[in-house]
Formats: sequence, structure tokens, C-alpha cells
Amino acid sequence: MRSRINRRAALWAAAVLLAMTVPAPAEAQIWQPPFAIIYGEFHRGCLTNDSLEHVQTFNCGFAGIWEWMLDPVPGETADRKFIRHGDACVEAGETSVLLRKCNGSAWQQWIVQPNEPRYPGVGVKGVRFRSVRNQTACIDNYKSGKVRLWQCGNSYQQQWNISSAAFAHLVFPAPPELHMGMTWRTLRNLDSTVHVGMDTGTNQFQGDTRAREYHPILCINRGFQHPAPPEVPPGTPDGHGWSGGYVNITLPIRGNELKSRAIADSFCSSAFGAAWRMAEWRDGGAYSLWAYGTLPEGERFWVAINDQPANPWN
Repeated sequence: MRSRINRRAALWAAAVLLAMTVPAPAEAQIWQPPFAIIYGEFHRGCLTNDSLEHVQTFNCGFAGIWEWMLDPVPGETADRKFIRHGDACVEAGETSVLLRKCNGSAWQQWIVQPNEPRYPGVGVKGVRFRSVRNQTACIDNYKSGKVRLWQCGNSYQQQWNISSAAFAHLVFPAPPELHMGMTWRTLRNLDSTVHVGMDTGTNQFQGDTRAREYHPILCINRGFQHPAPPEVPPGTPDGHGWSGGYVNITLPIRGNELKSRAIADSFCSSAFGAAWRMAEWRDGGAYSLWAYGTLPEGERFWVAINDQPANPWN
């Protein structure tokens, strides 16, 4: 495992260094954007192609891994790009993603958007590739080695990582930052249960954390409604009670990704199953809740509140 991590780190270090060696713009030369090694977050493979002209992913430690240019489309907005390797460009099929000789058509144009449902790590930035020809469809890494054109969504199957150096040369319209969101933290872990709730940093009326920040979502499954175990103290008239369920957390997610309660719930159900959703202020009565599970201490978690404008989507 350590050698795999080291190879991956070395790959990204090489990408950053090589990108930095590209000459800066100058009047006496034609500027070219730096190349990008494009790395899928979901199955952790690098974008390449097979012998049948289909784009696929492959082990990033492979010596022949492809370097791509994200070329601007002349006369179009700055977020439109060709994904090019030599004289071949990535092209949208009906459901397939192909590599064909560059021809400038809309089938070979992609809208590149920042996209980080999952934090990609230091020195790396996540993007989404949306088809210009079919703007509801994105490049999707649905299984190991396999790539398709699929309905754009919030899954990190559609998160493609590039070095920060390559990302810095992309120009995006500045997205509006969403509303501040409310966060809780772990208050106490016992043998099989956890107490999680507000602290002095929580603002349940307006939100306390900027939507640009990354935090896990606190997810809950209350479908079982187990009685409280003896170790859990009784709640108070105000709240702090037993939820009857289980809690868990997602990987860190930027608040700007939580554009609605339904989207927030979908991160939980995608991670843990259909019965899971984002935890809400009153799942334990109010202020905090007890549930089965173990949560990390020292982290903050996104939590919903139904009757106050304290969510990123408000």
C-alpha cells in the first residue's frame, strides 16, 4: 500500500513540475496551456484509451500514461475546452466516450467545471467534463477501467482530478457561494454509542460555516427505532435525546455542493444505503442527539435544520 501511495504522489509531483516548466505567456511566443494527467476520483485510474478508440482509465503507475491538453475553443466561453492528446480529441458518443481525430465539432467540446464531491488532496483539484453537444451528460467513471457518457450528477464518479498547476490555467465563471451552513461536532463517544450536537461554534439561526469549506455530512438511519441502551443518559425537556438509530459521516464535502436538502440526503443514501439521510436538528429532540455509532472527535459535520435559514441551500 505504501509503495502505491508513493507512486501516486510521485506521479502528481511530476505533473506539477512539468506543468510549471511550460513557458509563461510572452509576445514573442505562442502560449500553450500545461498538460494535465486526468485522474478519476472514483476508481483512481488515469484517463487513457484502448485500441478501439474508446476512452478508458488505467493504473496511474503505468509508464505510458497519457498527458492531455485542455485547449480553449476559439470564440467560445473560457470554460469550453477540447481534451486533446496529439492530434486526437475526446469525443462524445451517444453513451460512449471516444477518441477521434480532432475536427473542432461540438461533439469534441467539453464544459470544464470545478467539481469536488470528495476532497482530492493537496496539490490536486477536481473538475467535471460536461458535453457541449449534450449538456445534461458528463464523463462518468462508472466501473474500474470503464468510462461512459452519463447524466450529470453529484457522484464522484464524475470527479476528475488534475494538478493544481494545470487547474490554475483554466478560467471559470466565479460561482456564487451558497449560504452558510450549520455544523455540529462529536461531544462524547461511548462503547457503542455517540453523542453529537451543537457547541459554542454552532449557529442554528444563520449557519456558522462558510459553504466553501469541506466537512463531512452527518448521516442518520432511524428506520430501526431501537430503545436507548442503559449507557445513554435520558434527554431533557429541551432535547439532547436518543434518536433510536445509527449515525455515520460521509467523506468531506464542500458546502457549495449541498444545493438542496434532497442533494444532501443523496450523499448519505449513496454512501450508506437508501434508509440513510442527512441528520437534522430535531433527530434527538433538539440541540444534540445520541445514536449508535462512533464518530471522530475534533471534526465538524454538516447538519440540517428544517425551520431556520441555516443551511447551505437557503
